[in-house]
Amino acid sequence: MRRERNVNLSGDYQKITKINKHYIRNEIYFNSVLTPSLLARTRIHLPNLSDYQMLEDRAVYVSPVLLGKPLLGNTDFSSSTKVEIINKYLKIIQDFESLPLFMQLNLVRAENFYLVDDELIHRGVLIIEDVDFNYQLTMGHLLKAVSKFALDLIDNDLSLFNFKNYFRNLPNNTAVFSIENIIDDVKEVYINDLFVEDNLMLPEEEVVVTSPVKYFNLKFVSLVLIALIMVGTTSFAMRQAIQIKAVNDLNALFKIEQVDNTFLFLDESYSPSNHSITEWDWSVYLEGELISQYQTPSINTTLTQPGDYRVSLKVKDSTGNWSLPYEQTLSYEPKTVASDELDAFRFHLAQYSEETYQSGHRAIQVEPGQNAFYTQDVLLSGEVNLAFSIKTGARQAVDLTVIGYQAGREITRQTIVLTIDEAWTEQQLRFETDLIDKLELEFSRLSDTIYLDDFTIQSNQVTHN
Repeated sequence: MRRERNVNLSGDYQKITKINKHYIRNEIYFNSVLTPSLLARTRIHLPNLSDYQMLEDRAVYVSPVLLGKPLLGNTDFSSSTKVEIINKYLKIIQDFESLPLFMQLNLVRAENFYLVDDELIHRGVLIIEDVDFNYQLTMGHLLKAVSKFALDLIDNDLSLFNFKNYFRNLPNNTAVFSIENIIDDVKEVYINDLFVEDNLMLPEEEVVVTSPVKYFNLKFVSLVLIALIMVGTTSFAMRQAIQIKAVNDLNALFKIEQVDNTFLFLDESYSPSNHSITEWDWSVYLEGELISQYQTPSINTTLTQPGDYRVSLKVKDSTGNWSLPYEQTLSYEPKTVASDELDAFRFHLAQYSEETYQSGHRAIQVEPGQNAFYTQDVLLSGEVNLAFSIKTGARQAVDLTVIGYQAGREITRQTIVLTIDEAWTEQQLRFETDLIDKLELEFSRLSDTIYLDDFTIQSNQVTHN
């Protein structure tokens, strides 16, 4: 798997206006200017949404008002109702198969589904993403998401043990290539779980015998035999369910974040039985040869050698059970060093001066009317140290606000007062933060142009300079 930077169109805020009792108007204001070149590289998907409009700074669309209840977290259904919900779910997500996998993964999550008058409805999701990246998702990622939906819904329903076993093994089922395959498999599993046979017709015949009992109703005899088989099978099923749960009820999973040659492997393993995960066993291979092992929830490592890497994770829960290994692969090729240190940060909304700079061949130029820029090429956490050189045409005092985001949500905000001279001076700002993947610098009270150069951003998690 090779991934280049994926820049999402993150929303600053959302405005919702009720049109009538059936529809609401949604306005999502973006923190990026939607230029024609950006829109040309943007995919949009709007299930159940209408009256869509893309403006310069926001997306506007109309969505239905759902008066039902969210499906997420609800497991208080009968076995047959759970099967009906799963069947309806599969038919809904089958309509998404023409979309890229990363969109399907967004759409199939349980939080997107509602029960309206006992009918499963997809609430409608607006997906607008810059697709200028190459992230090689596989069908296995989608099967894991489908598996999680079904397992969370089935919960501890032992009468659906065949169902649970099927969906537990679904991510590793190499015979599944589409949602239609799952729908066909579910029909067969449904027969096994609920003891239903297609076209099961038992003829009512009467047989004359010479014993005092003149007639035997063969249907009655058949039903008695089926009842005995059901009792024995259910007992076996409960034992099998307990045994399966003890071995396989744990799923190793992780995601990969990359900034240049720094890779962050984040554990996302889960136990459907809510057992806590106590141990992690990571193995990293280069061209098939083991090069390192870790026993931590996440890995932050810098790759120095080009080639094909394979990363494997197994986890252990509080009951002592180990999961099956989960693996991802990636290819790494070192990039050419940037000719200017500012190029490494790829600042957005920044203006540059090639006449005034401290090092390299240019510096960031901030005018009183254009006072903010940001980078999404960082992964920072813990203590962050931001350092840079700064100068101005006339001595002035300005406010600098540093804002950190994770997945579009504001995590930290720090403001300091800077006194800027006409000569280059060094400035530093230290702060503590949880994990962030976007850093924004905003200046206020500017009376004259300022210039910034020699950026260095360091943290406990990642060093980027």
